[in-house]
Amino acid sequence: MSIDPDKLLETLTYKATAPSSEICQDLHDISKLDRVVENKQAFWNRVRNIGFVGVFLWFFVAFLFSGAFLAVFMILWLVFLGLAIVGLIQGHNYHKKNIPNHRYRLAENFIDLLDRDRDKSHPLSIRLILSQPLDDSKKISTDPHPTRRGWKVESFEDNWLVLQGAFVDGTEFFISSTENFQRKSGTKRSRSGKTKFKSKIKYKGEQMELSLNFPKKRYGGIKILQYDAKGAVQLPKNARVKRLKVADNKMQLTVKLKPASEESIYQTVTMMLMSLYQVLNLAQKLTKKTTA
Repeated sequence: MSIDPDKLLETLTYKATAPSSEICQDLHDISKLDRVVENKQAFWNRVRNIGFVGVFLWFFVAFLFSGAFLAVFMILWLVFLGLAIVGLIQGHNYHKKNIPNHRYRLAENFIDLLDRDRDKSHPLSIRLILSQPLDDSKKISTDPHPTRRGWKVESFEDNWLVLQGAFVDGTEFFISSTENFQRKSGTKRSRSGKTKFKSKIKYKGEQMELSLNFPKKRYGGIKILQYDAKGAVQLPKNARVKRLKVADNKMQLTVKLKPASEESIYQTVTMMLMSLYQVLNLAQKLTKKTTA
């Protein structure tokens, strides 16, 4: 497989169903494309800064000149103003295309983890959202602020990763990760009487889901463990079980992680997999006893 850079930067979504080696190569290409975007954003930010500094300094120097020299300086001011405006617009455009680095890195690390026990004859499916978490398309609600008049509270939910495949024992897995943010914004009057727009962004944590659809014949003993499965779940200190569902042929574990880092997200998913497979291994032993 190969990615189309222009299409990817337009949609900021990567979807594929393919061997893991091809997906990892695409993720490597995405990382290189992201470095190009970061460099362009940095360039236009420098252009913006030069423009604003030039406009600011012009006001201190212009009064020293008059006549033709002042006209030249006026042209120079327009040049600096143009640099500031173009740099501001282009920098903002590239900021929107700047991919959060941890997304493609974690996706590749998860694939490496899953490949250790994955059925290679079964293709791997991935959906990776690469846009910024506060993109308008990810807004799920807008409510008035409970205590500040004229302010609003916006909630964002970014289901940025979905991975699907199968392990060698026939168990199908589904892994997803969702970032949650909250933005409070409104106007505030300062002591001098000026009205300013304020915005506060709060990270609300990461929510991860792991579903395992397993062969009922192989793990039929799961029925006995339905009410004891939660005790087998081991997680990092900053993670908690939000929901655990156990059925005859399916387990679904949802975990809330806050604060979350690239390392803690990887560690949490790893421990989620180990915990559910601990339950499945015990269920398999019970199945063998009942069929013996």
